[in-house]
Amino acid sequence: MTEPVSAESFADHDLDAHGQPVRDGADEVREWEYDVESRSLRCCPPGWRLLGLEPREAPDLASLFQVVHPEDLVRVRRSIARVLDPGRDEPLHVEFRALHPEGRTVWVELKGEASFAPGPAGPRPVRLRGTLADVTERRREEEHQRFLADASGALGASLEPESALHSLVRLATAQLADYAVVYVCDEDGQIHRSAGGHADPGAMPRLETLLALEPIPVQSGQIVARVIRSGEPLYFADVTESVLRAATFDAEHLEVFRALRPRSMVIVPLRARGTVQGALSVVTVDGGKPRIDAQALGTVQELAIRAALALDNARLYRAEQLARREAEEANRAKANFLAVMSHELRTPLTAIMAFAELLQMGIPEAIPPAALSHVNRIDHAARHLLRLIEEILTFSRIEAAREEIRLAETELREIAREALEFVQPMAGKKGLSVECLTPDLPVLAYTDGAKVRQVLVNLLFNAVKFTPDGGIRLVVEPREEHVLLHVCDTGIGIAPEMLGKIFEPFWQAQDPATREVGGTGLGLTISQRIARLLSADLSVESTIGEGTTFTLQLPLGGANGSGSAPPASG
Repeated sequence: MTEPVSAESFADHDLDAHGQPVRDGADEVREWEYDVESRSLRCCPPGWRLLGLEPREAPDLASLFQVVHPEDLVRVRRSIARVLDPGRDEPLHVEFRALHPEGRTVWVELKGEASFAPGPAGPRPVRLRGTLADVTERRREEEHQRFLADASGALGASLEPESALHSLVRLATAQLADYAVVYVCDEDGQIHRSAGGHADPGAMPRLETLLALEPIPVQSGQIVARVIRSGEPLYFADVTESVLRAATFDAEHLEVFRALRPRSMVIVPLRARGTVQGALSVVTVDGGKPRIDAQALGTVQELAIRAALALDNARLYRAEQLARREAEEANRAKANFLAVMSHELRTPLTAIMAFAELLQMGIPEAIPPAALSHVNRIDHAARHLLRLIEEILTFSRIEAAREEIRLAETELREIAREALEFVQPMAGKKGLSVECLTPDLPVLAYTDGAKVRQVLVNLLFNAVKFTPDGGIRLVVEPREEHVLLHVCDTGIGIAPEMLGKIFEPFWQAQDPATREVGGTGLGLTISQRIARLLSADLSVESTIGEGTTFTLQLPLGGANGSGSAPPASG
């Protein structure tokens, strides 16, 4: 059982909850003791002064409860009751607000341990000893940090500048001031009151009158303009008549500002990325919140830093969204133009091909062999031009997100052979060998067969164009969950530094080597984007002077799955 200490001990020095003298921070931690049987409460003189009470000979707990904030009283009573309960065996630790007679609120931390004595019905409490400490500064700092953390969350919750401004006003009027106004400077050198709020809804009409006044010229002598120009805050512990006149720029402004009854005011710049974008003004009024002090000034400044960053992020996000929309509109306009022009070009081209075919058939009459040779060249050139137009049309549909995918069970061996047959005449003219290696068993996939064929044809045409001698090989290699379609050539190859560019639109058309063999430069771009539409992946491996291999990795599906036999010559 803890022994009591004498009244002289309380007067001479302070002890901690374990009866040891308090040395470090003795001006903050004070000893107290409560005798349960006599109901007397003793405390050292500094402890009484902390609570705002006069030292008494033998006061009771009621003296303590009288100064406890009403909202904390039940919690303090329950904490003391629990520590005096023999069945709980727990120390006392509670923090509460004490209402000081001077009108200020003090946060007090109360700690203690109970002593018990044997009794007929079991242990009974006889004494409660402990310490009390002034933790007002710690609690204010905790509230300060919590406020700033909540402020950061609220300010960052929206990426709309207007929402960020109104969040800033709500935060300022909730804790720091009676009303707040956010000023934003535009590119024309005018300062606008962009947002404002008042803790008293009844005062909002007067504040709205202030917000509706004309913009402030940034080069004027008005104090908000001075803050924005200098980037330095202005603090007025008392808003005097001279301050009122400095804060206004005409008689109407002065009358409105005076009607709001400002008591203290601070104006801080909103700075982000080295630029002052505006200012935050927070004001307390007569009969409202406490006068802005040094700590509140620091809080306002930190709030302004967070608000400026949130506002800048919101503006950057809006600018990025606007730029993205403009780019999307430009892409749509480009795609629509390409589609319209391609259709317009295809119409006369179809007529050219039809008349060439009639001439080849001898209609209306047979033409000499020399003339027929020229007609054949016309037909070949027209078909080549039609393919280029079809590439542009496909590209424009993909760009405009209009390319449709029609999924069905597809036999990939047949698709591979059809694609290879399509380029065989072109390869034969160059003297290139062509082969297709497929497994013996069917390879089924739930996909768009026409799109797969289009990708393979693009890759095969590309291989033929860039292969001066040797051959082209198409390999169908089924795996457990996907199939690999390899298009291999023995052509000129691609430099390593160019592998990352070959899928860019029109890249080949911009490269001198590509221009020698012709093409739009869209074939690989279209192939990659179609592959993505099919949930497939298109990759490339190449060695200069040895050749290139494009691999389409396509997901498998269908009733029969895929074959597992190794590829065989087809």
